Amino acid sequence: MEGGEERLRLRIRTSRGKQFEVSVSVSRTVREFKEQISRQAEVPADDQRLIYQGRAMKDEFLLSHYD
Repeated sequence: MEGGEERLRLRIRTSRGKQFEVSVSVSRTVREFKEQISRQAEVPADDQRLIYQGRAMKDEFLLSHYD
């Protein structure tokens, strides 16, 4: 943890086959995470659909909601 803030290190894979890793705070919303990803994936946040355990993640939820 950096500065008491829990962070996740995640591997992202796009539908186009691009892969990369990101570090993100669990206190961010899914929408904020999508915006962070958009810079590396070159896919606008509005065009992204994040899947976790077979379910689409909802923009308004915090990442901590998804364990």
